[in-house]
Order: sequence, then structure tokens, then C-alpha cells
Amino acid sequence: MVNKRCLQQAEPTLALAPSLAKKHAKQALKTMPILFSHGFSFKTCPINIDANQAKTNQIPVDGWKPYFGVRKVQKRVCMAVLLFKSLLFTPQGAEAGELVFGNVRSGLGEGIKVDSGNVQIELKGALGISTIIRAESPDTALTSGKGMSTHNDGDLNYEQGDVVSQVLDAYLQANLSTGNYGLLLSGKAWYDQSQLNHSVPHGHVSNDYTAGPLNDSGFATLSQFSGVQLHDAYVYGHFTVFQKALELRAGQQVIPWRTPTTILGGIQQVNALDFAGLRRGNPLPETMSIPVSALYARLRMNEQLSLDAYYQFDFLPNAYPGCGTFYSSNDYAQAGCNKLTLNGAMLSVLNNKPISTNDQQSSTNALDYIARTTDLIPNEEQFGFSFNYKITEMSSLGVFYAQYTSRNAVIQAERSGLGVFLPNKAEPVSIAGQYRQAYPAHRHLFGLNLSQRLEGGAGLYLEYSYRPNQPLPWNGADFLNGILLGIGPLKQLADTATGYIAQGYDDFQMSQWILGAKSPLPAAWGANATLAGELGIRHVHNLPDPYEKRYGRSGFGMAPSSAFPACTGPQATCDVAGFVSATAWGWRLKYENDVPVPSGNWVLRPSLSFAYDAKGYSEDGQFSEGRYLSVAGISAIFQKNHQLDFRYIKTGGGLYNLQKDRSSFMLSARTTF
Repeated sequence: MVNKRCLQQAEPTLALAPSLAKKHAKQALKTMPILFSHGFSFKTCPINIDANQAKTNQIPVDGWKPYFGVRKVQKRVCMAVLLFKSLLFTPQGAEAGELVFGNVRSGLGEGIKVDSGNVQIELKGALGISTIIRAESPDTALTSGKGMSTHNDGDLNYEQGDVVSQVLDAYLQANLSTGNYGLLLSGKAWYDQSQLNHSVPHGHVSNDYTAGPLNDSGFATLSQFSGVQLHDAYVYGHFTVFQKALELRAGQQVIPWRTPTTILGGIQQVNALDFAGLRRGNPLPETMSIPVSALYARLRMNEQLSLDAYYQFDFLPNAYPGCGTFYSSNDYAQAGCNKLTLNGAMLSVLNNKPISTNDQQSSTNALDYIARTTDLIPNEEQFGFSFNYKITEMSSLGVFYAQYTSRNAVIQAERSGLGVFLPNKAEPVSIAGQYRQAYPAHRHLFGLNLSQRLEGGAGLYLEYSYRPNQPLPWNGADFLNGILLGIGPLKQLADTATGYIAQGYDDFQMSQWILGAKSPLPAAWGANATLAGELGIRHVHNLPDPYEKRYGRSGFGMAPSSAFPACTGPQATCDVAGFVSATAWGWRLKYENDVPVPSGNWVLRPSLSFAYDAKGYSEDGQFSEGRYLSVAGISAIFQKNHQLDFRYIKTGGGLYNLQKDRSSFMLSARTTF
């Protein structure tokens, strides 16, 4: 059925060859409610055209109008789809963070110490191997459901029982010191035999969707299947200034603002995180953060008060699993995943009938994918400082401020100019439009934390963080309708000019509270049993009603709004839910117990963790209502430095959880020194 309101808007804008234009416009409008309504499953984009061909065939020459002469409508159609599809980006930090919560405690051994007189050398390291096996079959709602065509490669590549990762990894740290000065060097290496050599049935955009091993050649270094990476590399010194103790560090380093929480989004985000590494079985805490070149100083004013400050000279974003891998839920956003497949959407408009193509067909047809341009990675000023006050021997208070560049990207679209037709033909040969990842700069963070140790080994932790300009990504379906038809919450985007870059987000004030506690349990629970828990609450200030304007919610299609209440088409998801909410909260629990084996050399460590997102949705995926994660594991530790681990990780719940079918088994062994 033709949307009469849309047609009324279209008819006054028909350009040359009015009868032909009107015919094609009506046909396009007949198919648009069906094909566009679900989001990414129908995607069109501006076509490249040649000016002479445009004149010969009476085509409006601005690079954003179709050869059949529809002016304003097709302009909206084309740009809308480019932006709409590219903006349905799923932040993956929380998904990786879920596994952080499941990790057992880790660390290096006592090390090897060498004293050569004036120089002392201390070496520490670890060597490990791990295997991850998929524990359940893919959920068809996620592999072929509404709007899932650009979110399902990782699901389609692995069946139940498949080995999704088999990694050998190593870490080495060297601390050279003489007197009050020193040099700290560390590095890590990894080799994922399964990812490098295992054939997958679906593939990904980097190997043109062919069966066989995935291609990681364009991935970010930390996301590749094998590599050797310098980690820490800084010099340090201890000085006395005006009878105050001063510590200085210069070089590649992690800023020591790490907190004892598994809920992200607080003061620890001054460091980028290696989520790709966190997915490789059983990583060390020393490798979870990504160091950059920086200058760091800490000044101890007295026994109670200390000040610290840092300045980062470089920027590195969070590292995520590459497209097509098991834990990836986005097929085009990460580095090396450089085509946004349209799966027949542009072809449908050009041929005035529904056309569906698979990923392989789409990725090899220049009219059926959108190319990626250079990502926007700023290197703006990043710095921060904090005050830490020791209230008593058992409690301390910290106050923090930082200016930083967002470690998570947003997807933006660049509207390009004229392109090319085949010679002497009125047929387009490629698409004039590109997408990119961008990292918003000049973000501000204010933080406050309080820690309290209690009698008997218990402890409390409280953290509050405030971000006055936190970017929230636009909802993709609203983006589409705004540019396509000039309706909906983003209708002002309908008439943007050539060269326009859609930033893809708005800034909001955001607050987050985290309460954590850890306590020994009574002997009935085990002689060395502990229970740790966290409660996290996030609030977005002055967030519009989702019926007026909304953010987030990837891969689940369109929803009605006050500006356009209609919700039609078989692919529409007509619930006003799943978007970033004003308030979101969840909780985490972990039980752990050390059980000595009578022989005296072994310790068994059973553990059970559970995470639940009780209400609301956050912009970074930290909270997704109804989602849960449980981790049951047991570790066998021999003489403190040798450890075997087995874990079952169960994911599920949540109507808008893109990874609810990624349950897995994990086996690992590690030795440290």
C-alpha cells in the first residue's frame, strides 16, 4: 500500500520527464514501507553519475538524485540509507566486559631477581594456552531476524561444538632499576591457531564472504589472530621536591586509575581496553588496558594527601574482536571490515522491485555496498589529575578530573559529490557515499570514589562519575526516515547539502553510581570463601521521551514516534523499547572459595558468577534489560604458579541482546613466574 503522506510529499518534487518520474516514484514508494521498515535489510545510497550522461538523459546533476528523475525523494532515500545502516553500530565493550566479570583472579609470580651491583633486574612472565568452544546453536532470530543482515557474520560462522578460539599466549615484563631510577619494559604475544587456520562456512567482508579461514590482514594489531606487541615501555624516577616525595614516569604506559569494578563507564575509561584480548580465554590483568605515550606524576604532600596528574601524547581506541569472529556482533565497523553490504537494497530501487542478495553477492557488486573512508582519529589534548586523601588507616577518598577522547567510536557518513556512469549508458556503476568511524574528542569526566576496609577482611567501594558531554548515537531508523521522507524525530536532516558529514550522535550529561562490596563468608560456605557484589546505576540527564527522540538500539528495526506514528511493513519492530533509557541499572555477584588439597601442593578454586541487567538500556551496552550472564568455573592451582581452568559461560535473556546465544566452554592452562 502506498503511503499517501509520502506520495503527497514526493509528487511536487518530481523533476524532468514527469510521467516517467511519477511512475518510478510510486513504484519506489510501494516497496519502501516493506523494505526500509526494518532498517539494514533494505539500504540504498547515492549513485555515482556522469554530468554528460545526466544531461543526455535529463538527469538532475547533484550526485544524489536517481536517473529516473525523482529529485527530493530520492535524495532523501539515498542519503538516509547510507546513514541509517552505518549508524546501527553495536558497542561491544559491555559484551567483553561480561567476560571480564567472569575472569578468575590473575597476576604474575614473584619473578626472577638478578642483582649485578649497581643495576637490579627483575623478570616476570606468563605462558598460557586456552580453548573456547561454542556451547549452543545460533539463534535464528539473530542470524536471520529483522535488521540482522549486518550483525550476524560471527553467528553464521560457528555452530554448536565448534572451536572458536585456540590461543597460545605469552607475557614478559622486565624492570631494570638503579638507585631511584628505572626502566620498565613489557610485551605480549599471541597465536590463535583456530582463527588462523580453521575454515568457516560464511566468511566475512574481508575475504569477500567465501568459505575458508577469516582474513585479519586489515584488522587493528590487537584484533589480529597473531602478533607480538610492545606493552609498557617507560622510564621512572623517585625524587624529593621541597621535602615531598615525587614519582615521575615517562613513556608508553597505562594511567593507574584502575578501579575494583567490573561495571565500566567510570573513571577507568582514561585508558583504552583490549577487548579483543579479553576474548582470548584467560587473559592477565596486566594486559587488559592499552598503554600510550604519556607523562605521569604523583606527589605525596603528606601521610594523608597525594596528588597525581598525567598528559597523554597519543590516542588509541578500544580494541574489539574483528568482524566475522565469534564474539563480534557488527560486520563492518571494525578496522579491516571496509564494506557495508546493502544486500540488494540499491538494486531494488534501480529496478523498481524487491531484490535480495546474499553477503557474497553484495560485497562484490559496486552498486550493492558502501565503501569505507579513512576513520577520524583525533589526537587532541588528553590529560587529567586527581587528589587522594587517606581518611583513616582503613578508608580513603579520591577526586578525579579528565579530558579525554572517547575510546568508543560512532559511525558517521560522508556525503560525496558526482560519480561515474558507464560510457554512453544511463546506468550507475558505483555508489557516491562513504562511511567511517569517528572518536569524539574533548570529552570531560569528573569522578569521586570512596573505599573502606572493614574488620574481618570485608570492604566497600563507592564510585560516582559525571560526564557533561557524553555522546549518544542516533537511532538508525529515525535517521533513515528523517532523510528519506523528512518525517520523524530527525526530519531536519532531509535537506542537507553535498559534502555534509553526519556526526551520528548528540551530547548529553550522564551520571553513574557504582557500589561494590566484598566479604569473607561463614565457614559453612567454605574455609576461604568470599562473596563480592556490585550494583551499578546510570542516568542520562534530560533525555527526551523515546516517543519524541531516541538513541541506540541496533539491529531491531523501526519504531513509531510522535512525529510519525505509523509503523508498517513486515520488518518493522513497533515497540518503543530497547533505546537508551534515562535510567539503567544492574547487579553482579561472584562467589569464590580456595580449597586446599590434602597433599599441600594443590588448591582447588571453585567459583560462580552471575550478572543481571535489571532495568533500562545504556549507550555502550553495559546494561541491556533482561540480559544475564552466569559463569561456573573451577581452577586447580599447583604451587601458586601453575593453574588449570575450566569454565562454562552462559549468556541469555533480554529482548535486545545481540549476543544472547554466545554461550561457551573455556579450557585453559597457565604458568607464571
